[in-house]
Amino acid sequence: ERGLDVVLEAVGDGRRAAGLRAGLTYTSYPLMDGQFIPAGLHLMNPWWVNHLESALTVQFQHRMGALVVVASMLWLLVTGWKHVALRAALCNMVGIVILQFALGVATLLSMVNISLASAHQLLALALLAHLLWLIFLTPLVSTQHPQKISD
Repeated sequence: ERGLDVVLEAVGDGRRAAGLRAGLTYTSYPLMDGQFIPAGLHLMNPWWVNHLESALTVQFQHRMGALVVVASMLWLLVTGWKHVALRAALCNMVGIVILQFALGVATLLSMVNISLASAHQLLALALLAHLLWLIFLTPLVSTQHPQKISD
């Protein structure tokens, strides 16, 4: 269920980035204004407003959130590999996450091509649906002993 937390956070940041049209202002990857961690992330007062209204801060959060999602899903794949019944779902999840990440970068580099942006948002819904399915499957599998694979 930790995976759901990070995915929901990344989706929320993406929603805010789209609403602020942040993809039109910082159109390079992985650097923003020539820096990995750009200057000016917290210029607005009070500080918390930056997380809602600053295109720079919101896009940076979405980028970092995407990296956390990729790392989290790879970790789920590694730790869940012992459960043969989950392998296909885990591999599908990682595939969706990698495609989602690639679509996000392509959307950014294209200065928010509407087809790429729409595909990126649609795939976010597919990612959430697949993650919920995986969460549903996990208790069914975790009550069983992991199956060993013979070489």
